[in-house]
Amino acid sequence: ACWITLGPTDAGVGSGLFDYLGIFGESGAFAMLQLNNGGGPGSTYAVNIETDPGGVTTHSTYQTLTPGSTYWFSLTADFVAGTASLSIYNTSYSQVGSTITTTTKTGEDISAIYIGQNQTSVDVLQTSYFENIVFAYSGQAIAPIGPTSTTLPTVYLLSKSGGNGSAATTTIVSDPTDLKA
Repeated sequence: ACWITLGPTDAGVGSGLFDYLGIFGESGAFAMLQLNNGGGPGSTYAVNIETDPGGVTTHSTYQTLTPGSTYWFSLTADFVAGTASLSIYNTSYSQVGSTITTTTKTGEDISAIYIGQNQTSVDVLQTSYFENIVFAYSGQAIAPIGPTSTTLPTVYLLSKSGGNGSAATTTIVSDPTDLKA
């Protein structure tokens, strides 16, 4: 879960896909928070969850958002049960629309989390900002992790490697021995 300020402008029919947050399984399952900056349903600026149940890339329903605005996104993936969900909140802590749910591949554990846009070329006018990222790497985590949750799971600080603040992407890596409460 994290705050994301959406940088890409509304491109209308000339839109692009932006993969923002991805949760990946051990053998290729994934649940990706994806922004479509204009080509969603009815050519709207919207987000969805991209998954691949049965090995076929699938898009959930879309939630229309406002370009340049900041939202709290809480993405979950349960590859054992085969479900993914996305809850979105505005800066007033009100949920935007309803929670989006979809299906995923099953029978896998989570192996990686990806942060950042990796599908469309990046330029200065399309920079999005990620803030206050929270990972709840446990089956016992509250879902969704909302900006107004009163009982949050333990938050861990992850070591940072790569990137210098000016690079297009920064990689955050950690193993269980590197977690600090």
